[in-house]
Amino acid sequence: MSAKKYKIVQTAGKMVGWVLGSVIRYRRREVLETLRISLPEKSPDELNVILNGMYKNLGINVVEWMILPRIDADYLENRMVVENREFADEALQNKNGSILLTAHTGNFLMMCIFAGLEKIPLHLITKTIKPKWIHDKWVSTFNKLGIKFLPRRNSYRDCRKVLKKGEALGFILDQNMKRNEGIFVDFFGRPACTSPGLAFLSA
Repeated sequence: MSAKKYKIVQTAGKMVGWVLGSVIRYRRREVLETLRISLPEKSPDELNVILNGMYKNLGINVVEWMILPRIDADYLENRMVVENREFADEALQNKNGSILLTAHTGNFLMMCIFAGLEKIPLHLITKTIKPKWIHDKWVSTFNKLGIKFLPRRNSYRDCRKVLKKGEALGFILDQNMKRNEGIFVDFFGRPACTSPGLAFLSA
């Protein structure tokens, strides 16, 4: 994908984000209130800058999702910077397996595509996305890149098998869980329930 097409995607995404945040105002009040609670030291103007940036990035993510099958190494070169790659390479070469932890920051899908293009054996823990046709599209696109999926529930043994084979296991660990399923940690001064699964696997 050429640099020109990259700029088109970015521009279109920013427009989508502006519509979501400033025209439709999708969950804007709720997100702004969360920012106020989490970042009490920020002024109203600073919070709005953060909020508008979030919607801009969300719009870019939406457009990138639509062109996912066409994203290639040239596009990734413009979109992301890889740091400390040697640590991941060392873990995979030693056949110890790797546990990769990330969150819904930026477009985490880019990391998945990068892993596929680099032939990194990656397995992702995921829940079923609704509606089903989006989930099927998601799975099909990444399966073509060699990325495999494991269900969010009852997959501990499968996760252990992935690590024993010396492959990589990806977690997205920033979503609140039911209190009977997780453990509570401090998150911006408030208790949040998260999964202990990664800690169990790395022990």
